[in-house]
Amino acid sequence: MISVHLDKVAKRFGYRYIFKNLSFKFSDGIYGISGKNGSGKSTLLKVISGFMSYTDGHISYSFDSQQIKRSNIYQKVSVAAPYVNLIDEFTLPEIFLFHQDHKRLDCNGYDDFLEILDYPYRPDTFWKEYSSGMQQRVKLGLALLGDASLLILDEPTSFLDDKASDWFYSLLSQKNNGRLILIGSNDKRDFLQCRSIINIEDYH
Repeated sequence: MISVHLDKVAKRFGYRYIFKNLSFKFSDGIYGISGKNGSGKSTLLKVISGFMSYTDGHISYSFDSQQIKRSNIYQKVSVAAPYVNLIDEFTLPEIFLFHQDHKRLDCNGYDDFLEILDYPYRPDTFWKEYSSGMQQRVKLGLALLGDASLLILDEPTSFLDDKASDWFYSLLSQKNNGRLILIGSNDKRDFLQCRSIINIEDYH
């Protein structure tokens, strides 16, 4: 079980604070990060994931009651976000094999992965040829099936139609046990499974 403790954390770009004095302890379960567009949701998620530094305060991580160095947190994290992309010239089978080399996926091979995605992907189509919705479904599938204790899902249902969103919510409910999942969104439907929601605008 992983936990993340934020103690008076702040992030500033130049002279402008994106958020400040944010204290919260995340343990297992699903949490929402809400706020209007441009309010700092993605920035907070990048800071928690270790992708971006913070300006003030402190963040500590623990796994099974053992402290984890911030420099090693990437080993426990999977991210699905609009700013995360995959290799344009890879096909889906190549993406699957590449991902398996770095984080084991909770499925029985490529055919099972394709069945879980529940979409008729062609094996000879390059990533760059996928629509935004097709790419988003793959990114979410990789994140939710990946061997990671901390999942960062930023705007997870962006580019998804209603049917694809229902697919995501179903997979999320199946893959949340024993994990910490943070969802950044301004869509209230994305928070239906959350145990708690933080409004980033409360920390401006």
